[in-house]
Amino acid sequence: RGRQTLVEKYLSWDSGARLIGNLYSYIAVVVAEFYYERNNLDELSAVLANNMGRIMEINLPGIIVPAFILLAKAKKAKGDIAGAFKDIKEARKLLDDKTGNVWGYHLDIFTAALYLSVGDAGHAARYIDTGRIGLYDPLSSVREYEYTVYARYLMRTNRPDDAFILLGRLSDFADKESQLGRQIELLCLEALCSVMKGNNKNANTVLEQALALGMAEGYVRTFVDEGEPMAVLLTHYVNAENDGNEGYLSYAKSLLKSIEAY
Repeated sequence: RGRQTLVEKYLSWDSGARLIGNLYSYIAVVVAEFYYERNNLDELSAVLANNMGRIMEINLPGIIVPAFILLAKAKKAKGDIAGAFKDIKEARKLLDDKTGNVWGYHLDIFTAALYLSVGDAGHAARYIDTGRIGLYDPLSSVREYEYTVYARYLMRTNRPDDAFILLGRLSDFADKESQLGRQIELLCLEALCSVMKGNNKNANTVLEQALALGMAEGYVRTFVDEGEPMAVLLTHYVNAENDGNEGYLSYAKSLLKSIEAY
C-alpha cells in the first residue's frame, strides 16, 4: 500500500519535479519496479523512457544498474531474451567493466538468473561461484539474492534436496527481515521444489501460503516469471478441492491466465 501511494504521488508530479534533483530518478525506478510486479509492462516502459535521460545524466551505478535490470526484466517478460542480455551488456559498458565493483556483482547475479531462466545452468555457473558458495553459509541481506539464484541453480541441476534446505533457510531469513517480495518468491520456489521431490501435497500447501501473501499486495510477475512449472502447479491447485479459499482460487486463476498470455 505504501508503494501505491508513491505511485500516486509520482503520477501527480510534473516538470517541476526537477527541483528535487536526483531523488526523482530514484523514485521513477521504484515506480517502474511497482509496475513490473503488477505486470503493467507498458507503464513500466513509459516511466523508464521518460526518465532515462535524467538517469544517464546522473551517471551513478546505484541507479543505472537497477534501471537497466528492470529494462532487461521487461524484455524477458515479453519474450525478448536476446534484448534482455543486450541491456545487461549495455549496463556493464556504462560501469566500464570495473572489477570488484559491487554493482558489477549485481549484474553478474542477474545474468546468472537470466541464463537459468532459459535452462542454461552451464553459463549461469560462470557468474556465481558454485565452488565457493554453500548451503550453510551465513546469510545476509547483501547476498540474499545470490543465494536465491544459487537455489535455482541447484534445482536446475537436479539437486532438489539441497535446494530445499537452502530455500528453507532463505525463507526464514526473509521472514525475519520482513522482505515480502522475497518471501513470496521463495515460497514459489519451495512449492516447485516440492514437486520435484514428489511431495505434491506440500507443494499445494506452500503455494497457498504464497498466494495468501501475494493476493494482499497484488503480486503478479513473481508468480508469472516461473513460467510453465508454475502454470502446472497453479492448474493442480485450481483443480484440487480447496474448501473455503474462493479468494485464493480466483487469484490463482488470474495468475494462470497471465502465464498463458505469454
